[in-house]
Amino acid sequence: MAQNFSALESEYEDAVRGAVEDGSLAKADAYLASTHAAHRRGSLAWSAAPLILSSGQEQILAAAAETLGSVMNKVAALYLKDASFRARFGFTPEVEQLALVPTGYEALVPLARVDVDFSGRTGALQVRGISADGFTGLTSTVEVTRAEQMTSAYRAFAEKHPSIETPDSVDALVETLRATYRTWANANTGTHHADSPALGVVGYPEEADLDEVADICERLGEQGTYARFVDICSLRIEQAAGVSRLVDENGPIDCVYRLATTEEIATRVCPGTEALVEAARHGLACVVGGFSTWACATDALFDALRAPEAMSVFTDDEMAFIEAHVPAPGSESSVAGESLGLFVFDGKLAGVFPGAAEKDIMGESRDHVYRGCLIVRE
Repeated sequence: MAQNFSALESEYEDAVRGAVEDGSLAKADAYLASTHAAHRRGSLAWSAAPLILSSGQEQILAAAAETLGSVMNKVAALYLKDASFRARFGFTPEVEQLALVPTGYEALVPLARVDVDFSGRTGALQVRGISADGFTGLTSTVEVTRAEQMTSAYRAFAEKHPSIETPDSVDALVETLRATYRTWANANTGTHHADSPALGVVGYPEEADLDEVADICERLGEQGTYARFVDICSLRIEQAAGVSRLVDENGPIDCVYRLATTEEIATRVCPGTEALVEAARHGLACVVGGFSTWACATDALFDALRAPEAMSVFTDDEMAFIEAHVPAPGSESSVAGESLGLFVFDGKLAGVFPGAAEKDIMGESRDHVYRGCLIVRE
């Protein structure tokens, strides 16, 4: 059973009151305003008190992430090969055909965010939904955590609790993108290079979190991968020296980190979406987060998980997890606790997106107040 960390949270909040007086919150706020998390927004409402997880609580979330990572990959694989299982999702013919496009790599759901209700006091957990493409929250969590670490409240807390970890989910995303590309069947063919692909973060500009995209591209560049945001409508297939490649106005694209959802691509058809689908279908570019991930991202998943076809591929432990932690369609959550987003990358917990705080650093109520995340291993 998870430890109740209310005493540590109270201890941290006491320290926060001192941080207001010594001015360190103002300095941290100035730092945050200079980061990708707030660049286009101009400012970011944030709380000086982070989500605090004990080692035991983090282990519960990590175990859930690993189980769900396995379940999602099995669901996507079953969707591709079993027509009766596909029928349970009720997708339109256009979406179904798109979801059947092969990925060219083995781990079909390399990236996901799983939203859960979690009680730190009891360890109870219930899954509320899954996003396998188009999710956000990575950069804001990382940068708010860094801002919190600049305050005197954090320094006072860390002196008493030195075994603190701060996961960096953006770094984990970057590594998963690069690792997935390296396993792609065509990563070393033709003009492609496994260790240095040209990567496009592909989506609709009006819907993308361009601050987060800039952060991801910068981090990829630090690892030797040239990356840029690409308006999905600007994509096309171009031939040069007898070789077909996916390109935009800035050049070739070997690898795609897809922000646009499968349903959007199937229904908002334009020459760019058609080029992306053709590139994926014919192995011209690696699309990380293949279109079959849509089977894991709709409400139909919760019912499909209990289908005979699905249960035939799940282990006993996976079926027990589904029964205990995945509610039947239409049922309400039975867990009173934190609303969290679990970043599940490469089948493992890569970070936690905390639910919103009630008040910002000035004590004012705001629509969404971001928090960081600390793991205390003691």
